[in-house]
Amino acid sequence: MGSIPTRSRQRALRGHVGWHLIAALGWLVTAGHVAAQARLGVVQGVVLDADASTPARAILLTLTDSAGRVVARGASDEAGAFALAVAAPARITVRALRVGFRPTELAPVELAVGDTVRVRLVLGSEPVRLAAITVRRSDPCRGRDPARRDVAVVWEEARKALTLVGDSVAAGRSVAEWLRYERRLDSTGIAVTDQEVERARAPSVRPFRSRDAVLLARDGYVLEDEGGVTYFAPDAEVLLSDAFAAGHCFHLVADEVTDRIGLRFRPVAEDSRRRDVEGTLWLDRATAELRFLDFAYTGMPLAAAAAEPGGRVEFTRLPDGTWLVSRWAIRMPDLQRVIPPATRGGRIRVVGPSLVLRGVTVVGGEVTAVERDGVVVHRARGAGLEVRVRAAVGEAGSEAGAHVRLVGTDYEATTDIAGVARFPLVLPGRYEVLITDARRQADGERPLQLTADVRGDSLLRVEARLPARRLTAAALRLAPSAPVHAVVEFSVADSAGSPIPDVAIVAVDASGAEHRVRSDSAGRATLRELPLGTMAVEARRPGYYLAYGNVAVTPGLTPARVLLERMSGGQVLDTLRIEADADAVARHAAFEARRRAGTASASISRDDILRRNVVNAWQMLLTVGGVQLIEGPEGVLPASRRTMLMDLRSNQRPCYLRLAIDGVLLPDSPVNLRDRMPPPAEIHGIEVFSGPATIPVEYAGAARELTCGLIVVWTR
Repeated sequence: MGSIPTRSRQRALRGHVGWHLIAALGWLVTAGHVAAQARLGVVQGVVLDADASTPARAILLTLTDSAGRVVARGASDEAGAFALAVAAPARITVRALRVGFRPTELAPVELAVGDTVRVRLVLGSEPVRLAAITVRRSDPCRGRDPARRDVAVVWEEARKALTLVGDSVAAGRSVAEWLRYERRLDSTGIAVTDQEVERARAPSVRPFRSRDAVLLARDGYVLEDEGGVTYFAPDAEVLLSDAFAAGHCFHLVADEVTDRIGLRFRPVAEDSRRRDVEGTLWLDRATAELRFLDFAYTGMPLAAAAAEPGGRVEFTRLPDGTWLVSRWAIRMPDLQRVIPPATRGGRIRVVGPSLVLRGVTVVGGEVTAVERDGVVVHRARGAGLEVRVRAAVGEAGSEAGAHVRLVGTDYEATTDIAGVARFPLVLPGRYEVLITDARRQADGERPLQLTADVRGDSLLRVEARLPARRLTAAALRLAPSAPVHAVVEFSVADSAGSPIPDVAIVAVDASGAEHRVRSDSAGRATLRELPLGTMAVEARRPGYYLAYGNVAVTPGLTPARVLLERMSGGQVLDTLRIEADADAVARHAAFEARRRAGTASASISRDDILRRNVVNAWQMLLTVGGVQLIEGPEGVLPASRRTMLMDLRSNQRPCYLRLAIDGVLLPDSPVNLRDRMPPPAEIHGIEVFSGPATIPVEYAGAARELTCGLIVVWTR
């Protein structure tokens, strides 16, 4: 199976990870199929627990010939059954391998061509004792390793789990849900500056493959070409391969704090022409279970050291004995070649370009749940974040209805009546948290900003106290205010446009109050007397996937369209799309003509917006090469990556792009895209012109104001 790399958004030395998602994996060969093939025989049987009556699932079976070579392997199914085909005639030994226990082995059997030999294995109960293994200091790449026998014992236990991960866990009636993410960290490799998360559901729990082990041994794990840099990580098949074993040395290490024992590996020889991997497979001493793999790339530039290029693969054993890769991540440095500025005065020194670390891209994923026959057998805990917002000093209680956002991500929440904004599943990392209170925002106050370090699988609780309100006319209620009545009208339909009745809609408004309504026979549902602001919405109906999202409630009537996807066992499309009336207006014709001609530096269609399903429209600009989004308390400001301005002191400052909506140029400069861009559901298309040369003629009168570029949004 070929590898389809996933590109990251790095510039300069752009990197991507050489894993790809797979939909399913077949693993068990049935006796009826293999017996029909020439010169084969079949070993068929059942594996039972030590009580000799309970079927043993996910037990690794190996068939060994008279020369001691493994000629077939597989795993037992839910009934403990297995069927393995081998070349015949042969003298075959059957072994059952269970993590944490000594192998169970049967006496050799004679297998003729076309025969099916049936066997019955009752597992032994003698445990493997890793606790008794002593770790010695040694260098296995120089001379003989005195702990080689102990290395073999630990490696055998790791091999059992790796083989089951590689061969069998995707079989049967399992359905897995996982998330895949790509995030960018700052140059310290800690703070999250940008993040995208995708969710998937499919009948497989093996979400990635690596490159072929022979090619990795030949070319290395980091490949650079004109398109960028590709990073490959070792999966179970690579670690079990002969090519990997031949190119790496192994020895034991210990972690006294966690009482784990590690199988450390590193390249046999240094090779400046290729980059290899080194790392450790960590096992639990008490149970001999494989926990995780830590690895790092060798031969990387010195500038990449702070990024800690490498990754981690975590393994989990389910209650029924099956294994899966539960979590994985790979860190890729974003390196840029720079030429140092010339020295003024003194001795002139000629230097070449050097590498600097601009940031770190992390690509990874996590299996969030596994279902078998409709029953959840695994659910990831994950990290969580709760932000409690307290009222200002002198004001009682907590602040309900405050908007809390993690900068650079789509993590957004509104505080409930207790003043708590909850983020139940957050990827670990350091986040900048922005807290916006509607009343203080009306007073012109900036959002409150704090930092949250989310780690491991724990729940982090942070607290923020809002500052006292300024003594403005609005705060003192001296300015008259007219009552605002807002109405949201939902229309619920499927992907074909057919209305769906009896859909339960639950909405939490900006004040934290909950509203419930059901769609009628025409798929319509209406909520009235709503406060202005962002409203979180969920829509549920049996037989359909959950839909969720946000609605921006504005004065008057706000239409919102809910699209539900019927359950079919395939991919999950959890979306809530807010769409205005799709009138075919004349202004779209010019946009579509320029899009087909490729006039703009970047052109984003309605289909692109639906495919990305972003929360905020400005997030569609994250992948536009000529635009740099500067995010902070002032909002999201679009700056040119190609042009910088100089002030009177010769200091550089950003060159901001202007914004036009439906052909009308907004006066704001710089413009806050968070406040000024319409919601994604109201946008027909977006054009980005990175320089004045390509800007449409209708803006010619403003040419001097558009030297940094222009973003044009066309509404529906």
